[in-house]
Amino acid sequence: MILENVFLDFRFACRILRKNPGFTALAICSLALGIGANSAIYSFADAILLRQLPVLEPSRIVAISPERFGQYRGFGEVSYPDYLDLRDHNRSFSGLAATSYASFGFARDRTAQPRMKLSMFVSGNFFQVFGVIPQMGRRFRLDEDKVAGRNAVTVLSHDLWVSEFAASPTVLSRTIFINGIQFTIVGVAPESFTGLGVMKPALYVPIAMSPTLLGVNNLEKRDVPWLDVKGRLLPSLNMAQAGGDIDSLVAGLRSVYPKTDQKLKLKVETVFQLRSEQNPPAATMLVMLSLLALCVLLVACANVSGLLLSRSSVRAREIALRLAVGATRASLIRQLFIENFCWR
Repeated sequence: MILENVFLDFRFACRILRKNPGFTALAICSLALGIGANSAIYSFADAILLRQLPVLEPSRIVAISPERFGQYRGFGEVSYPDYLDLRDHNRSFSGLAATSYASFGFARDRTAQPRMKLSMFVSGNFFQVFGVIPQMGRRFRLDEDKVAGRNAVTVLSHDLWVSEFAASPTVLSRTIFINGIQFTIVGVAPESFTGLGVMKPALYVPIAMSPTLLGVNNLEKRDVPWLDVKGRLLPSLNMAQAGGDIDSLVAGLRSVYPKTDQKLKLKVETVFQLRSEQNPPAATMLVMLSLLALCVLLVACANVSGLLLSRSSVRAREIALRLAVGATRASLIRQLFIENFCWR
């Protein structure tokens, strides 16, 4: 019986909407403007700052980065020797992975014209740390990231696999050319994994291949910070405990390598904090646009409320008549509630 009454009230509300097309169109346009602006702004904010990493248990992934108060934070914050010391001696992470963006000329074969593709140097444990299982093939082995220039292997992104190889299942063990150097494809990343940021790498290459591809060997230079470091917290530890662990390791590095690490100071922070610090203008702009979009939504809601109030005097006689013929106050409240729901 209750559902039947609700259905009848809903039909009556729809008839009112059809009888007042101008009022209905104005209310819909007002709400569409407010909701549309908020949807666009928050979708943009989600893509730039808020979206979690497309990895296993993203809440446990944290960044290790330098403290540079009041300064713009860029990419590439830790040297490779420092990363190795942090990776091998920390007690707070199940794994630390290092990455660095680079652009290379990609060609399917030696005769093809190279095209620039965004790539990422990654440590040998990269896919293991983030819990990424390749769609095809395998991840990098740890030994493939130990000797500079020895293992010319690569993992393709899913998009590159589809666009350049038509999602061929025979792509494994094929060779491609990166900056004119022959690499062997050992795996294809899953479609759900699009990288660690807004920029989506097309290729993943071991860090040990960086001297060959870049023409400069930064693997032994402790005074050249060029890597981003992220790690997976152990389940039993929190950010504060991990921060204390990193502080003690950094203090040891400063004492052992005073010439290169005297000013080194690292902190443990969330991925959201890192994104905000790396691009403060974007973070500020998103906050301002979000507040503006919220104001637009509030104005739209106020406009619709004003329209509904303006109709209350028109419908006063109708409501009085319905009360006179026996309608209960509860049924009138239910009817008005459903009508307002339909307006929105």
